[in-house]
Amino acid sequence: MALVVGVLFLCAGVMYWLSFPVVAFKGTLPVPGTPGINAFYLPGHRGDHLSFAEMLDRQGEFVPMPRPTGKSVMNHKLREDLWYRLEIANGTPERREIVLDMIWRVFNTVTLYLPATGGGWSERYVGSNVSQWDSMRSSRRSAFDVSLAPNRTTVLYLHAVSNYRLPTQFQIWDSPADFTRWEIFEAAKNSGYFALWLGMVSLGLFLYAMLRERAQLHYVLFAISLGLVFLLGNGVIFPLFAWPSWPLASVLSVVLAACALLNICLFTRYFLDTRKEAPRLDLWIRRCQYLAVASVFTMPLVFWPRIGLVYLQAFYCLGGMIFALLIGTSIKCWRAGSRLAPYFLLAFSPYFIGLLFRLTDAQDLVVRDDLSRLFSLISNALSLIFLSFAAVYRHRVALEENYRLQSNYTDQLQSEIVERTKVLQKLKDDAEAADRAKSDFLAVMSHEIRTPMNGVVGFANLLLDTPLDARQKEYLETIHFCSDSLLIQINDILDFSKIESGKMELEMRPFSLQGLIRDVIRVYDHLASDKRLALRSELLPGAPDWIFGDPSRMRQVMMNLVGNAMKFTSEGGVTIRLETVYGTTGELCLSIIDTGIGIEPDKIGRLFQPFSQADSSITRHYGGTGLGLVICHRLIGMMNGQLQVESVAGQGSRFFFRLPFLTPPPEQILMNTPEEDDRQAAVTISPRRILIAEDNAVNRKLISRMLTNLGHAVHLVNNGEECVAALEEEAYDMVFMDIQMPGMDGFEATARIRATGCKIWIAALTAEAMEDDPLRCRIAGMNDYVTKPFTKEKIAAAIERACRKQGAT
Repeated sequence: MALVVGVLFLCAGVMYWLSFPVVAFKGTLPVPGTPGINAFYLPGHRGDHLSFAEMLDRQGEFVPMPRPTGKSVMNHKLREDLWYRLEIANGTPERREIVLDMIWRVFNTVTLYLPATGGGWSERYVGSNVSQWDSMRSSRRSAFDVSLAPNRTTVLYLHAVSNYRLPTQFQIWDSPADFTRWEIFEAAKNSGYFALWLGMVSLGLFLYAMLRERAQLHYVLFAISLGLVFLLGNGVIFPLFAWPSWPLASVLSVVLAACALLNICLFTRYFLDTRKEAPRLDLWIRRCQYLAVASVFTMPLVFWPRIGLVYLQAFYCLGGMIFALLIGTSIKCWRAGSRLAPYFLLAFSPYFIGLLFRLTDAQDLVVRDDLSRLFSLISNALSLIFLSFAAVYRHRVALEENYRLQSNYTDQLQSEIVERTKVLQKLKDDAEAADRAKSDFLAVMSHEIRTPMNGVVGFANLLLDTPLDARQKEYLETIHFCSDSLLIQINDILDFSKIESGKMELEMRPFSLQGLIRDVIRVYDHLASDKRLALRSELLPGAPDWIFGDPSRMRQVMMNLVGNAMKFTSEGGVTIRLETVYGTTGELCLSIIDTGIGIEPDKIGRLFQPFSQADSSITRHYGGTGLGLVICHRLIGMMNGQLQVESVAGQGSRFFFRLPFLTPPPEQILMNTPEEDDRQAAVTISPRRILIAEDNAVNRKLISRMLTNLGHAVHLVNNGEECVAALEEEAYDMVFMDIQMPGMDGFEATARIRATGCKIWIAALTAEAMEDDPLRCRIAGMNDYVTKPFTKEKIAAAIERACRKQGAT
């Protein structure tokens, strides 16, 4: 509170210092009451001609003017005039030059009648209705130069006409030079205020255009309205009116003042956020807004006889009450912790002081009307400056608040990111754990499914090699066919699961694509003969042979597509066509063309959807899980190609895909690949001592019978520990090691064997559930890899590979 008091005294001192030139001028004589000067006026409207006024003067109708009150009287009518009579005595023997100042600057016309040298009267005019080019116009804006004859009393008549206010006092300047300096000071004061006002309004408009804040807009409107009120009251813009005789000054004063009060209330509410900081005072400010608006509609009371002055005083009181309320609101907000309230109080303290001066003038408490006007003007200028600074500071506070909120939001966001990261990490860990569980489940399911399937397929093959009658052979072939079909479906499901989980990876090595096509034809040649279909290949000119890729997955795709073509074709044939596109280094195009049942155009889109076929009747008639084409589509996509289909119902289909390919160099083509090793002619193998580590009794019996039929000696153990112990006791030529066994599994057993320095050939027996099983087998120290269900041919081939690698026969 001490700071507020200090600011108030500082503003008062600044305004007094700025107004010092006013009180410094000497030689002014207010009338009436001045020795040697008598002033009279004619009450009421008594005509417009001097002759009529002289007649009334002779009749004693002029009455003495009261002592000066320092204020002008508001008109009671739209137009009012008064006659004045002045007697000015010059007791000196010299002619005396004085200046008769009207003090109040806003009126229509004041006519001065001076005694002429040759008798009669000369006229001079001042006022807003007087033309700039009128020869009778006074050289001064609101005063007359009067020359007093020596040793005599000069009588002057004044006729004042105004629709705004009428002067009730005059002022005599003994020195015209002092009055000239006063006029210069007045012009400089008005020009300086006008320049400052334009600058603050322009700055406010610029800030509003940049910031788009409602508080800034209301500040601009308040500044415009208040500035116009002061300029109008000082008579600066009054001559600009198009129809000076119409009471625009009175109308505009009320309207502009009401607009200023309304906008300062709105500015305060938005600037100080009174709805939040001081809700009760905000309610009273809103009520003041309504009063300001209502004052515009009650404006005609200004011209009501005997009420206009009361209305004007009430309007002054309303303005004082509103500004007192705003000052109190700012103090309340300051005490509540508002950072903007001190700046608001600093901005309005000068204006509040100036308003107090105007109120005391309006209530006839002081006599210096010009001094109160100057104080008000200075306070208005200071308020405009401080309010502009306050608006800029409010923007700074808003920026700091936004920065603080942004910083808090950033900290909160970072904490949320940390928490979300923890949650995502947990979800990632859970997903990885679920993926590992899925992989483990696939491995277990593969082992559990393929192990009995291995027994069914293996013993069916062994049984087919024994003497059977026709019926037994038919039954056994049916079992063999069904087991092969079931195995294909199991492989499709496991492959699809590996692709979906992203566990399937492709290898890149050179292989013969044309040789692969020949192998596929050999596999399905027997089926084609049974169905009396033509199965052939077309190798167009420029078709590649050796390429880089994954031969096992390419074989899987071709087997599936050719198998589907054979299944849905009853007449005609199936053709495998290989060609190149865009030259020998471009793309290869592999097509499987059949003359089967074909596909309806609206059902082609369902072919590559999981567990879906073109028609549900196909499943009932031909069987299948609907995964074969999906797996082929995904595998081709992994090879940077796209599987497509062209089909006509009843005429056949063409499944084709294009793949980019690279041709390996000749030295790599000449190298023996695993496929080439398998195609070499069988060699005579001498009997071998073979150790079998298998926990499943059916598989032990099956592989034992297969090896015995091949002429080898077999020793069986149930788990990895027995395998390690058996190798320590006796010497064997090779080991068939099951991967999944109770206790010590195949990987651990192989690691134990390699740790002793034993170099024996170890071939893994596994269900091949996961794509990385071959790599794990190699890392563990195993030499070969045999998948379940295994056949006698697979076992013999594994023994043959071991013998070749070891250089034995």
